[in-house]
Amino acid sequence: MVEEVVEKCRLSFSLAIMIVVIIANMAKAIVMVLTYYKLREPTLVTIGDAVASFLDEPDPTTKGLCLVEKHDIETGKWKTQGKVGPLKFLPIKWEPKRRWWFAAASLKRWIVCNFL
Repeated sequence: MVEEVVEKCRLSFSLAIMIVVIIANMAKAIVMVLTYYKLREPTLVTIGDAVASFLDEPDPTTKGLCLVEKHDIETGKWKTQGKVGPLKFLPIKWEPKRRWWFAAASLKRWIVCNFL
């Protein structure tokens, strides 16, 4: 069962593929360096960056609409909800609603997740 085999060690690679990989890595490095030196304004890389950005500079479009619902956004009702004047909104009154635990996700999402 045991057979002596002559060992052959050698490196096999494609010169063409190696050149393509080197060129792609050089292009990526150049773009990274150019991005670092050209874009000096803060970027939104993580969710925390986005939250910090909105805390520093609040969005005037949604000012005063902290309790707006998804349905109001989809129907466009949020544009007139509680409006007093140009870009001035009355606070939206919070009304507690009884919600079921399965209403946290849509029916489509429940079906897909349970099917998987």
